[in-house]
Amino acid sequence: MRTPTEGKRKHCLEFSNKQQSNNNNSTTAATRSMNVNNNNDYEIHDDIRISKQAVNFAMENHLQPHKFECNPKFKSNDHKQGVKFIQEFLRLITNDFREQNSTYSKPLGLETWWIDHNGDIQAITNEIDLYVYLCNEEHIPKEIEQIKITPHLPKHLPPQRSIMLKWVSYLILIEDISEELNMKFESIYSIQEIVGTKNNRSRNLRIDIKDRKEYNDILNNGIINLSGTMFNVDEYLPAPKLLICTRCNYPGHVKKVCTNSECDLCRRCGEDKNNDKDHKECEICCHHCGGNHLS
Repeated sequence: MRTPTEGKRKHCLEFSNKQQSNNNNSTTAATRSMNVNNNNDYEIHDDIRISKQAVNFAMENHLQPHKFECNPKFKSNDHKQGVKFIQEFLRLITNDFREQNSTYSKPLGLETWWIDHNGDIQAITNEIDLYVYLCNEEHIPKEIEQIKITPHLPKHLPPQRSIMLKWVSYLILIEDISEELNMKFESIYSIQEIVGTKNNRSRNLRIDIKDRKEYNDILNNGIINLSGTMFNVDEYLPAPKLLICTRCNYPGHVKKVCTNSECDLCRRCGEDKNNDKDHKECEICCHHCGGNHLS
């Protein structure tokens, strides 16, 4: 008699073999069209199920939280005191924020906030105007309710305030670029080389700009002069964000709604991660395409 565990392992092995067989027939898969299944809110393309949750995740802003170091510290369970702090914080910045953002008509607030393990306040907003406003230390109150505040500014502004310069020569040093751009523009927030774009001769640069009008003017002009060389200006587009199921290792959904497998499949070998094998040392073979890489 076959035990439940053996049946489960057999199912996982059958699923793995089925995926390899399906992916080997790439010509057939490429001709299949995408359609929308209104019954389960999934888009179907070949064997990949893309949930609306995955689409929303890819489209939504995922901005870094603002951190406000507090002295003295909050206690982790002192939520009421935290509420008073946030309410007073918003009250103090409201008038100045609305003066600088006259077209902003929504109520002023945060998506969420919390007291972290250090006793400091961290806050998240997905409103671009408010996010950029809080990236200026001069806009942050120095003290609230006898609590001194030290802001820790995010590394970048949202992509909606970022531009990209392509193929800037290494002969132009980042320090010289920063000095020249800060002489030409008033609201440069940061200038950084984009990871993955470097070669032996050049790299791409991401430039964050605080002022919306200046950002639009630079984009509309389309060109920036650096050290006598003209560079085209493009919008900075961040890499897309994907949900990957930790059960079947397919994109487009999460483990909770996965129907591709009854067990968690190893990304290395494609077998049940809970069997007796050492899945840190197992043979690497993608169970989607059979290639020599992780699934």
